[in-house]
Amino acid sequence: MLINNLDPALKLPTENPPPSHHHHHQKTIIVPYKPPLTLSIQEHAPADPYGHGYLTSTTNCPAKADRKTLKRHTKLSWCLLNKLTRPLSNNNNNNNNNTKHSHQLHITSQIACGDNRGAQLVRCHLDQDRATAYVAKIYDPLYYDFADKTDREIPVDVAWLAEHDYRREAAAYAELKRCRQDGRFTPRYFGSWIFDMAHGGGQEEEEEKEEKEEGKEDREEQGETRPVHMILLEALDGRTMFSLLESKQHLKLSLRLRLDIFARVLEAATALRFYNVAQDDLAPRNVMLTGLDFDSPHQSVDRVVLFDFNEAVVLTHHKCRIVHDKVATDRPTMSPRCRFWSDFPYEFGDWVYPLFQRKNTFKCWLLSRWGDDETFGGTPTESEKKLRRQDRYEEPPPLRDDELDEKLVKQLNEELGRDWRRFV
Repeated sequence: MLINNLDPALKLPTENPPPSHHHHHQKTIIVPYKPPLTLSIQEHAPADPYGHGYLTSTTNCPAKADRKTLKRHTKLSWCLLNKLTRPLSNNNNNNNNNTKHSHQLHITSQIACGDNRGAQLVRCHLDQDRATAYVAKIYDPLYYDFADKTDREIPVDVAWLAEHDYRREAAAYAELKRCRQDGRFTPRYFGSWIFDMAHGGGQEEEEEKEEKEEGKEDREEQGETRPVHMILLEALDGRTMFSLLESKQHLKLSLRLRLDIFARVLEAATALRFYNVAQDDLAPRNVMLTGLDFDSPHQSVDRVVLFDFNEAVVLTHHKCRIVHDKVATDRPTMSPRCRFWSDFPYEFGDWVYPLFQRKNTFKCWLLSRWGDDETFGGTPTESEKKLRRQDRYEEPPPLRDDELDEKLVKQLNEELGRDWRRFV
């Protein structure tokens, strides 16, 4: 997502999702967010987030349309009917303030764009500063999928969904910035913005353009613009864990480094929750690794960065309905050994060697990794002790060498030392 060179994991599939028989799914739209497009963006304060984890509100929260209503519309007509409302400008601001909070955004390349993809990701710079690159994440409902992914005959309220994603993601990044954690576990956040886009932005495919009737409705739509929301993030050079798995390049990494990276993912996810943000979508596709060194004898990675917070919940938000499990303690953060005690995060099953995914083996590894780490509080808290009692935790019996592949034993000894036997 946040990269200079396009990560293979973020390339779009060669085919769009299968079409629906409904008329509003048949047209493929060319996405306009590509160079040399320039957008005039203004700073924007999002309304309260909504969706799972948040209280339903009748104010500032759009109602999701029913299927019957949606089937009477094309995606374009629905987006025009549900255009965002532009906030009133403050005329009391002086010109310097207005200039400070508005920019010309110049798109330099696409990162992940396509019709029906959802949010569009582009690399860009602001005004005349070509030296500083950003990633813009654009929540344009016209390029969300108007059909359900599992049942193509069910229409989706793309206006509701795009605004849902924008508000939740902006709220998560803003909370981390408020807690002075901006850029520590996530890309740096440069605010939320709004701009006006021509009604369709892109053009329909040539054969459909030729067949298009020059009706009154079409002429009216051609002259319209739609306000669109976006956020600006730090541009990172890196690879997602998913792309490494997909290309099998993770096999070039030592078991030690793979476990170290996995541990840093758990630490980041745990810290985010401590700082009031539950990502709710922890997976290799949402983890970026920067400065990854494959070739030197001492393989290493620079940053382990979590991104994509469109499903995140800000646990301290006044509309949050989730009880925050932050423990009253002097610890700088919770311990991953507590946060992940109950289950191995199965999404990382292809990254972590199966031996370390065994229930008790994983728990022994958690204890071995963070048992005496003062960063995470040292001795177990009462809540951790309670978890262990409820889980009937028992130390696993040691494995015999004849239960393991000889080649694996040799590799483990070389890369992890004989300490690995402590938790296997």
